[in-house]
Amino acid sequence: AAETALVLEPAHGGALALLESLYRRQRNWDRYVEILGRKREHPGTDLGKLGDAYVEVLRYEPRHTGALDGLGRLHEESGAWDAAADLLRRLITALPEVRVDESDARYRLARLLPRLCRHARAHQRAPARVPVAARAARRRSGDTTGTSD
Repeated sequence: AAETALVLEPAHGGALALLESLYRRQRNWDRYVEILGRKREHPGTDLGKLGDAYVEVLRYEPRHTGALDGLGRLHEESGAWDAAADLLRRLITALPEVRVDESDARYRLARLLPRLCRHARAHQRAPARVPVAARAARRRSGDTTGTSD
């Protein structure tokens, strides 16, 4: 009945909550993550609780691509660049083969690299702590500040 309600009204809060609870109890992580994605699209969703839900899925299935992608997007939107980059790297390694999803994850990770570099400089991190990919991106761009290699 709840699935039918979502067909008729995709933003039906009661149906989303019911299915979220049901799929979580059944540990049907694919369907659970699908419901979390729907909830994420609606204004007023508690993003902290949504993040906790993705973390719960990853506790049971550390390579669940939907949860890695969803949590990574939450971190990107909140400006948590290090966490977003880490999740995107995990997503890329979890994907079984090169396909559109991996290309999208690699593109998102590449977009984060300049932010990671700025973040590192702003917090005056030692160059050795800046991720290797970020140092390589700086070298390619001609920025040699703070690099000792």
